[in-house]
Parts: sequence; C-alpha cells; structure tokens
Amino acid sequence: LILSVFASAIGSKYFNPKPPDSNIDILKSLVDTIPKMDELALCSNDTELLKLIKPPVLELLRWVLLSNRSQMISLKGKMQFSIFGSSNQFLSLISTPAAEKKFKVLKEKYGSMFLFHGSAAQNWHSILRNGLKNASGTEMMAHGSAYGSGIYFAHESSVSQGYAPPCLNAYAKSKLGTSLQILALCEIAQVPELLHHGWAHTLTNEEACIVRFLLVNGSYNTDVKKSPPKNIPKLKDVLNMQADKV
Repeated sequence: LILSVFASAIGSKYFNPKPPDSNIDILKSLVDTIPKMDELALCSNDTELLKLIKPPVLELLRWVLLSNRSQMISLKGKMQFSIFGSSNQFLSLISTPAAEKKFKVLKEKYGSMFLFHGSAAQNWHSILRNGLKNASGTEMMAHGSAYGSGIYFAHESSVSQGYAPPCLNAYAKSKLGTSLQILALCEIAQVPELLHHGWAHTLTNEEACIVRFLLVNGSYNTDVKKSPPKNIPKLKDVLNMQADKV
C-alpha cells in the first residue's frame, strides 16, 4: 500500500515529500523494476535483496519506508468490517501520540462519530506523512469548496467514492491490483466546527479528525450514519490476534 501510493504520486502536485533524487523519469523507471512484495519478503538482509534489485532501487525502497511515520496494518478475518464488503482494510496509525491526546480531550467533551473521506490515491503519499489537512483555498485543494472552508466528509461511502475515483496503480506488481481507490474511515469529534450540510460535512479544526482505517478498492455501499461500525478493532486487538497465531 505504501509503495503503491508513493508510485501513484510521482509527478503530481501531491508528491511531498520527495526523495533526494526526485527526477520523475528515473523514479518511474526504478518503480517499474520492483518485484512483488512476496519475493522481497523472502530476503532477510540487504545482500539477499541486492540479488533481486539494483542498489538505486534498494535506496528508493529504504527512503519510501523510512520517510513514512505512519503504520498501516492489514486487517484479516474477524478483524475486518463486514459492512465494507470485499475491500482491503487497513488499521491506520497516522496520528502522533500528541495528536491522539488532543483528540481524546475533544472526544470526551463533544463525543465522536465516524465519517468517510475520499481522496485520490496520488494524494495519500502526502497524507500518510503530513496528516489530513484543510487544503481549502490553497494550491493543494483537489475539489471546490461549495460549503466553505474545511476538510470534507460524508456519511455515505458512495459520496466519498465520487471524490476518490479509481486511478492507475503505478506499482505494477502490487497485490492491490492495477487500480487504486482509497477511502478513509475517520473518527470525528463532534466539535462546533463540524458543520452538517445534508450529504456533506465540513470540518475546519484538523485536531478533531483522526484517520482510523483505510478501505482500498472492493465493492460496498455503506451509510455509517444509519449503520455505524461495530466491534471496532483497536491496535491491541490486532496484535493479540497475531500473537495467538504464533
């Protein structure tokens, strides 16, 4: 997932941050040579990796992983949300401990709810590293601001999918397939700055939003207002399940 969104961002205005050598053509050619992750996972050290890939590719992979402060954990089996159908589901650990602490204060005061945020796959390279930002009125704004400034959300997945059209997965050997469509399931503190406009919701307070899950591809049509997610897995739940398998 991390490599796929990096590859899809190359050359776009959302390609931030960039690796030291950010020549677009060179980066694209290096990505084209990266084998399947299953093959790379069989290597236990750099010496074995260099039998599969060239040194510049290894340096690129190292940069992509180390520049990413967030963690994505693939949800399997009973950890998955059945209401999100066949999507690839990831527990998202994007926010810093400080951001989580601020959010907790807001949640305890105002309560919280879940909403979708849709953004093109090329945008997620930056979002994973910089967080979900209010880009209204800036060059980073992807769509208009019909309801004013703010991060835009929806309670219906079909609405957010309209803002996250499937795009080509530039990492050709990705297990996620040749196309990428990514929705975030966010927990939102119901602060006064959260405005409801019927089908859309806007939020200017970035501290009141935490990206909890990423839903990649798949087929589903869900209204989290009518059917709020239940049995929401937390990090300790996923880790305990993985430990039971060892």
